[in-house]
Amino acid sequence: MIRRCSSAVLVQACLLVVLVAPAAAAAAPVSERYVALGDSFSSGAATGDYELAPACERGRYGYPAVVAARRPRLKLDFVACAGATISDALANQMSHLSRTTRWVTVTIGGNDIGLSRVIGTCLQPGPPPECQSAIDDTRNAIRDDLPAKLDAVYGEIRTRAPDATVIVLGYPRLFTGKSCEAAGSFSPASLAALNDIADLLGDTLRSRVRAAGRGFRFKDAIPAFAGHEICSPRPFLHGLISPVNDSYHPNRIGQRRGYARLVLRAMAAARRHGLVPWTFSSAPTRPARARFVTNRVRTSRRLSRSSAARAPGRQRNPPSAANASTILGPRSASLARICAMSGAGSAAGNPCSSH
Repeated sequence: MIRRCSSAVLVQACLLVVLVAPAAAAAAPVSERYVALGDSFSSGAATGDYELAPACERGRYGYPAVVAARRPRLKLDFVACAGATISDALANQMSHLSRTTRWVTVTIGGNDIGLSRVIGTCLQPGPPPECQSAIDDTRNAIRDDLPAKLDAVYGEIRTRAPDATVIVLGYPRLFTGKSCEAAGSFSPASLAALNDIADLLGDTLRSRVRAAGRGFRFKDAIPAFAGHEICSPRPFLHGLISPVNDSYHPNRIGQRRGYARLVLRAMAAARRHGLVPWTFSSAPTRPARARFVTNRVRTSRRLSRSSAARAPGRQRNPPSAANASTILGPRSASLARICAMSGAGSAAGNPCSSH
């Protein structure tokens, strides 16, 4: 049984709290559509489990699946595919985006610049002349060709998912700068040149993400993988392994502690900065509002009792919205809102009716 409200002001506020509380209880989070685009660094290639899509080496250890497992509210549409170029993404992955998409992640561009080709060419103790040529070709591709391709794919994402927050992830440096058995037979010069390519690629991605405008965020993988490159004590990346196609890709730890952490932090930051609307059936601050109204009730009751004590011979009529100022002074507007929100009208006996 609900405790009887002992004063007119308390009656009015109780009505409001009763109305607010069910709304707060009914508020429930709804799912947020998350589309994961990209290449092998997104699909989870080299993690050894591709049950989601074997042809694309897409599996549950890829960072999109890890992120979705950590955030049950997310409804994942995982379409990243090993070997994908930007042209492949435009042709085969963009159709999964829509106006209801709330989150997009993408790692793309590595195959467009021939990253695997330059690694394979330079994988020798004494690099052949072709190694320097491959390095030069890759640098030129990053500077001359990649920016327009990135602009095209980011523009298509924005067109198809105009309300989404798009998290673009970069590529890590692969090497510590020193050689080891796991790295393969690279010369020190080749290791340095390949790390320089990762830096140039990251700078280009950052620049094009900035040009893409509001809603796009670049998350640099180089700091996230720092200290965990190939040849480090706890690498986040595979070195030269079998099958060879899995070499020089993030391992399970790298997908989880490197990439997934970047995405989760970016999502949290986007919420803090208001880039993603709250997806609740009603405002998430209603419980706090109910507590605020309850505190206001206590203050109003004390003021009412104080007024009555100063005029003991005067009848204490229930305050209306019109005469609330005689009791509450500057709080009259708040009381008027309480009466209005209660929807009680001016029926006889209603504490919000005029006298």
